[in-house]
Amino acid sequence: MDLVEDITTHQKGKEIKMINKSMSQMNSEKKLKNKFYIQYYSKSDGKKIKRPYDPNSEKQHEFIAGSGNLCKRYWDESKEGLRTANAPWTIKVKK
Repeated sequence: MDLVEDITTHQKGKEIKMINKSMSQMNSEKKLKNKFYIQYYSKSDGKKIKRPYDPNSEKQHEFIAGSGNLCKRYWDESKEGLRTANAPWTIKVKK
């Protein structure tokens, strides 16, 4: 488990201390603050769709398809499976 070390620094006479937290705890806290969505035109649905998106997922990547289109493969939590978005797509954050 990755840990952030305790660090104490002095800045303009004030002591600043980072609390020891695991990276997964920090990511979970960040996810609670912001929700990300990806929007793109879905050929299978025949319309523009908006789905939840995790920008920190290790299961995502971009590639160029055989047709020459830029694609983004991402993990869809609600369907528990991979999805592929064709460009253009928009990633938005909702705070």
